Amino acid sequence: MSMDEIGRTFDWLNWPWVATVLGLLATIVAVVAFVRTKKPMDRIAHNVNLMGDAYSRRRRIDWRDVQDAAKSVTKSTLNRMGRIDVIIAPGARGAIFGQQISELLHNDPPIVVGVSHRLKVPYHDVFEQPLKADNRDWEVEIPRIVEAFREGTALIVDDYARGGSFMRELRIKLCSQEVGFSEKSVTCAVVVSTDQAVNEGRVDFSGSRYNDTDLHFPWGKAL
Repeated sequence: MSMDEIGRTFDWLNWPWVATVLGLLATIVAVVAFVRTKKPMDRIAHNVNLMGDAYSRRRRIDWRDVQDAAKSVTKSTLNRMGRIDVIIAPGARGAIFGQQISELLHNDPPIVVGVSHRLKVPYHDVFEQPLKADNRDWEVEIPRIVEAFREGTALIVDDYARGGSFMRELRIKLCSQEVGFSEKSVTCAVVVSTDQAVNEGRVDFSGSRYNDTDLHFPWGKAL
């Protein structure tokens, strides 16, 4: 190819319409690439929004709520019974709340912690000849040391009461002839309860009332 032919070729590439066509092609390629990328990104954004909505629907109970509930429950219980001689928790969750209450009392009552488990799950006794109560779904085992306080007052505590039957059965057990607490000397309290649990008298005091089932405490989801 001669130098004149090479020169004419480059002159052709410099024509305005060539630049316009190349610009259009670049635009089309960019649009196609954007559309292909946008669809999965839209799906990701949609899923993130769904997760955000679900997260926002959760009712989160923080430590301030637990502390406020402890203050409220302590005041109400003392107004009713005058003193608290022993705090009974069916498990570790209730024991956390019980500790918050104990720190507000001057007599430093002991916290007796039991073990709770679902009845459908095979389980071996942890304590020797424990006191047992159940509501057909859950069973609690309480060490018999609580019998030493039968002449005093007892506060049963837990983090959450949906129907309240679990705490009711435990109260019935404590007030039975086997254990010996008087009915007026046992009170039940939780951080959060439903309206049903309080209205039916299964729980005496609660820091808050929510009918939500998706409750999350600092130590985990409500059971």
